[in-house]
Order: sequence, then structure tokens, then C-alpha cells
Amino acid sequence: MIKALFVIVGLVGVILVVWAGLLPNSYMQAVRGIPPPHPYPFAGVAFTSAFIAAELLAVYAIIRPSSFDYSWDRAFCAFIIAVSFVVFGLAQAMHASPYITAYIWWLIGVAGILLVVFLFTASARLVYVVQNHKNSN
Repeated sequence: MIKALFVIVGLVGVILVVWAGLLPNSYMQAVRGIPPPHPYPFAGVAFTSAFIAAELLAVYAIIRPSSFDYSWDRAFCAFIIAVSFVVFGLAQAMHASPYITAYIWWLIGVAGILLVVFLFTASARLVYVVQNHKNSN
């Protein structure tokens, strides 16, 4: 089930990037003066899609769903990795093609999901520790 969620999140990212590749590139029009239609950015979309897969594999390797068991430290590490990818994406944002913008928004969404997972697992762990402390006294 969890593997399917990773696949779905990855597919959503790839679909967003492929779709955004079809959008007009305002930088090419306004700054470089290249009138539409612009060529489809096959290389950029393919690289970004491969990068999405690599990022999800990194997060999956950190989370390890089969042995996760409310591991807040793994969730925190995955969140930090996602935030570092967001910073990397934002470094590319100036004059970026629409597919990079879609990639950045997807990254922000993934980082948000991982933040929620971290907060949930950290609070569950805190409740567990407090309850066991009360029971031991």
C-alpha cells in the first residue's frame, strides 16, 4: 500500500512536469524574443522526471516503510532531504521553464506531506513516552 503511494506521488510529479512542458515559455518570448510555437523541452522534461524518481527513491530509502513504525527521526531526515531538494529547485527558478516551476511546486507539496508525517510521528512518540512515564511511576 505504501509503495503504491510513492508510485502515485511520483506519477503525479512526472505528469505535472510533462504537462508543464506543453505550456508557453514566457522567458523565451519576452527576453529572448523567440515567438511561439516553442519546441517541446524533451531533454529537460526527461531529466526532471528522472530526478523526481531519484528523489522519491532517496526518500523511500530513508523512510523504509516496511520497518517505519512511527520513526520520527526517519521522517525528519526525509523532510530535511525534501527541503534541500526544494532549495535546489528554487536555485533554478529564475527564468525557469514552466516544467521547472511545476517541479518546484511538486517538491513543495512533497515536503509538506513529509512535514505532516514528521509532526504526526513526533507527536505520537511524545504521547507514547509520556504515557509510559506515567505508567512507570
